[in-house]
Amino acid sequence: AAFEENLRLRRELVAADPRDLDRLLRLIEALNRIGEAARARGNRGAALDACRERRDLAAALYAARPENRRWQALLRTAHEDFAELKTEQGDVAAAKRSLKSALDVSRRLVSAVPNHVAWRRRHAAILRKLGNLEEDAGEPNAALTHYRESRAVRIRLFEENPGDPVLKLSVALIELDVGDVHLTRDDAA
Repeated sequence: AAFEENLRLRRELVAADPRDLDRLLRLIEALNRIGEAARARGNRGAALDACRERRDLAAALYAARPENRRWQALLRTAHEDFAELKTEQGDVAAAKRSLKSALDVSRRLVSAVPNHVAWRRRHAAILRKLGNLEEDAGEPNAALTHYRESRAVRIRLFEENPGDPVLKLSVALIELDVGDVHLTRDDAA
């Protein structure tokens, strides 16, 4: 109840002055915590509601200052989280739309700061998730396109960090995904 009261007050503060971006950011962070707690309790509806509101507020924050990389990352993450929840609900179309939005934001982040390893890893992960959804939906050509792009990012990362076992595994996993699509299509890799 105290947390709900805190959230109500944060919403009122944002409504009173929507231009106060710091208050908006704190509301987004509170919604993230609420969504995580709801999801941990198995309350997908509440988790989805919190995530949807967080995504919409992150979009408003991004619209206010599109050059702010932190806010771009918040928006990307909100789209990813929303896609994951929609996937769990079986709404593949909504999940794909949200992942494509996350991918658009991710492309902007990676092109703006091409040496940011964490953003590039996340970019490769989004591409793989999108490929997984497309493969499961019977869209092997679309899946293969995203898997190949993810593979290229992962290979570049591994070449830059050849001793990283996580990146080595990451490359191996995406190679399996590419191979699975080729087997499904019954063609040669």
